[in-house]
Amino acid sequence: MKMTTAKKRILFVDDDERLTKLLKVGLEAEGYEVCAVNEAQMALPVARAFKPDLIVMDIAMPGKDGDELALIPPVSGGAIE
Repeated sequence: MKMTTAKKRILFVDDDERLTKLLKVGLEAEGYEVCAVNEAQMALPVARAFKPDLIVMDIAMPGKDGDELALIPPVSGGAIE
């Protein structure tokens, strides 16, 4: 019996919609599960629901930027809850 492994999940946060669409398509073609968010204020609630293995964020976005979001500590064992 062949075992399948779960796809690694990537959350990509950037206000450039063209860039997020391009990266989403490319990463999904490589076998990743990708969620793209174009508003910084949506990053944390989406991360809590999506539970990504990796978060890639733009550091210069309107509103909260990547630097501010990166300072929010993980809740339990390094995972965002």
